[in-house]
Amino acid sequence: MLNNEPTGAAVIFIDLDHFKTLNDTCGHPAGDKCLERIAEIIGAIALHRGRLYRYGGDEFAVVLPNTDDAEARATAERIRRTIDAENPGEAF
Repeated sequence: MLNNEPTGAAVIFIDLDHFKTLNDTCGHPAGDKCLERIAEIIGAIALHRGRLYRYGGDEFAVVLPNTDDAEARATAERIRRTIDAENPGEAF
C-alpha cells in the first residue's frame, strides 16, 4: 500500500451490564428507552468512523473499517466512559 492508512478493520462488542435487572424492575418500555439512548450515544461516537449494529437484546457491535488497534481501543474506551457518565438506566 502506498499510504500509511490502516488496512484492517476492528469490531467492538458492547454488552450492557445489569440490563436484565432494569427490564425486570422497570419494565420493557423503560428498557427500550434505555437501549435507544445507548444506541444514540454509541452512534454519535461511531459516526464518520464506522457502523453500529444491534447484536442481541442488550448487545451492540461497532464495525470500524480502516482502524488500527490503538484507535479501536480509544473509541471503545470513549464509548464506555460516555455511557458510564450518562448512566441512561439510572433515569428509571
